[in-house]
Amino acid sequence: HRKRGFHATGTVGVFGAVAACGNLLGLDEEHMLSALGMAGTQASGVWAFLADGATCKALHPARAAANGLAAAYLAHAGMTGPSGILAAEDGGLFAAMTDAPEPCRLNAGLGETWEILRLDRKPYPCCRSTHCAIDGALALRAEHGLAPEDIRHIEVATYEVGYRQCACSEGSVNPRTPGQARFSTPYAVAQAIVRGEVSLAQFTPEALENPAVRALMQRISVRPDEAFSAAYPSRWGCRIRIETTGGRILASTVSDASGSVANPLTQEQLFAKAEHLLSAAYPGREKQMCEALYGIDRSGRLPAL
Repeated sequence: HRKRGFHATGTVGVFGAVAACGNLLGLDEEHMLSALGMAGTQASGVWAFLADGATCKALHPARAAANGLAAAYLAHAGMTGPSGILAAEDGGLFAAMTDAPEPCRLNAGLGETWEILRLDRKPYPCCRSTHCAIDGALALRAEHGLAPEDIRHIEVATYEVGYRQCACSEGSVNPRTPGQARFSTPYAVAQAIVRGEVSLAQFTPEALENPAVRALMQRISVRPDEAFSAAYPSRWGCRIRIETTGGRILASTVSDASGSVANPLTQEQLFAKAEHLLSAAYPGREKQMCEALYGIDRSGRLPAL
């Protein structure tokens, strides 16, 4: 799916959206089947934005949500969708999006295994495939008190998909826009070493031109690693190796990036991230808004935001 260029946030996201909306509308089996079919015929999103750092990536979750909602309402109103949206020989998504479909996985553990409990939560505002390298860089910086001038070379070994998405295109190697920087492992690692954090402040046009970051990026290389590729997608790991100017070799292996199910964020970390983001729209009310949203599942009505 990924290697064909599809972006699962959009292609798979539309099914999650229609399932949620259809459930809230109380669709019966027949209408839900049509809703899923109509959602699937709108499943879209490809990785072409990555090459030049186009900002349309944000459209993928937005259109998935909007198309899922529309499909649920259309089914509720009587429009029908194809029941064979996945397995149809002519036009089914299985044939269109993969050479090796595994339909049995669709209902394995149905009603017992809840995939929403297995979702990662991103601590850094950039591609998930950069996060293991950021974790490793921050850990080595903190442990050894590293400064950019202490580093001769950094090598990151990671899984193939992470390498393809964030380390081999011109935009990844030499990002010139914030969008490209979000898909650059060298940039993320350099910011982690130089600034000691990777937050929204590191993805501005001004931050991109930081001379210390630009200089350090030239001393960072990334390569695909067979062991990490074999473990993906169950584990999104990497190894970061730093050679210092004094000749020391420092290394850190990150098997599961922070925020993963195997390495979850604490509630304090989640609140800190949410409050930071909410401050843009609700300055001075970040904590209040965070608490209101965190308790939304226990509210009889949606809170006044």
